[in-house]
Amino acid sequence: MTAPHSTARPKSLADFWTTVTRDECGAMETLRLEIDGCGIDLVTNEARLRDRLTRYFGRWIERDPARQAKIRIVALERPTLALDVDWAPRLPEPGRARIEEESIDLPDGRLVLERRTGMVFAFGGDLHLVVGRCLRNSNQVMNFVNDRYVQWRLSRGYLLAHAGAVAQDGRCIALCGPPGAGRSTAALRLVAEGLDFVSSDRLLMRPSEYGVQVVGTPKHPRVNPGTILSIPALEGTIGPTDRIRLKALPAEELAALEHEYDVLVEDVEGAGRFATQGHLAALVVFNWDPARGEPTAREVDLSVQPELLPFVMQSPGLFYEPDRERDVDLSPGRYLDVLSRRPVIEITGRRDFDAAARIAREVLERYT
Repeated sequence: MTAPHSTARPKSLADFWTTVTRDECGAMETLRLEIDGCGIDLVTNEARLRDRLTRYFGRWIERDPARQAKIRIVALERPTLALDVDWAPRLPEPGRARIEEESIDLPDGRLVLERRTGMVFAFGGDLHLVVGRCLRNSNQVMNFVNDRYVQWRLSRGYLLAHAGAVAQDGRCIALCGPPGAGRSTAALRLVAEGLDFVSSDRLLMRPSEYGVQVVGTPKHPRVNPGTILSIPALEGTIGPTDRIRLKALPAEELAALEHEYDVLVEDVEGAGRFATQGHLAALVVFNWDPARGEPTAREVDLSVQPELLPFVMQSPGLFYEPDRERDVDLSPGRYLDVLSRRPVIEITGRRDFDAAARIAREVLERYT
C-alpha cells in the first residue's frame, strides 16, 4: 500500500472513489448479511476485518448466494487519507467538550471525517464507503453498517428512538433516558433474567395494526466494565487478569473508566436471544431525581410532559442522507403521535438499576 498523501479537493463522491481506489487495494472479499429484509454486502480488502465482522454480525449472515443486496458497503484498509477540503466541525454532544467529527457536503453525497482515527466515510445514492485503518477501528465500520441500515429504515417510515429494548414473546419494553441513566445496564440485567435482547441504544418504530412495531439495529451492547461486573453472567466478557484488576478498583474509579466492551449477546446468552423486532408493550423513561427518595413509577402523557420527549428522540446525525424521493417526518409531533398509541412510564427517585429492571419487568407483564 502507498504512504499517506494529500489529494485534490474531491468534486463528487465519484471523484473521491477514483481517488481512493487509484492505488492497488488488494483482493476484495464479500460478507453477505440479511437484516429483516435488508440485504447488505460488506466488501473489504482486509481478510482479518472480514473475519471480525463475521463474528460480530454472525446472527445475520446470509447463506443464499442468489440473494440480491439492497446496500453495498466497501471498507478499504489503507493508510490514513488526508483530504484538501474545508471540513465543517460537528458540535460536540451535550456533556462532551471534544469535537469528534467533521463533514463536507458534495453535490451527490457527504464525506465525514472521524478526527481521532482519521477514518473517512462517504455515502450518497448507491455509494457507501469507509476508508482508513479499518481493522484497527473495526467498531467504526460496524457503526457505519448500522448507520446505513437505519437510513434504509427511516426511508420506509420508521422513527429513530434513543432507546434500548428487551422482549418477551415478541412484546417489547423500550428503555430510554438521559446519558448515564442506565438503559444498557437495565436491559442486560433483564436479558440475564431470560428476556430477549432487541436493541442497545437505537430503536426504530412505526405505527402498526398492533399499535407500534419496533425494530432493533444489528448492534451488540457496548458497556463499561462496571456494568459487566454487576451482572455475573457477563463477567466472562472481560479477561481474567483485567477482571481481577477492575474488581479491586474503588467504585468511583470504576464508574469513571471510559473503556467499553462489546457484549456479544448470543455468545453469552445462547442462540436466538438477540431478537430483531416485535411490538411495543410500553416505553419506560428513566428520569432519576435523588430528591424524590425511593424509585417510583407512574404512567405519563408525553404531550403533558414534553420535557421527557428529548430523552426519546434521536437525530440520525451526520450519517443520515435526506431522502430525495420521500418526505421523512422526524418532528416532535410525529413522535408524540406514534408514542400516544402505547403507555409511557416514568421512573424517578434515586438511581437504582435493580429497581429499574424490576419495574421494567412488571411493566412488561402488565401491558400487552
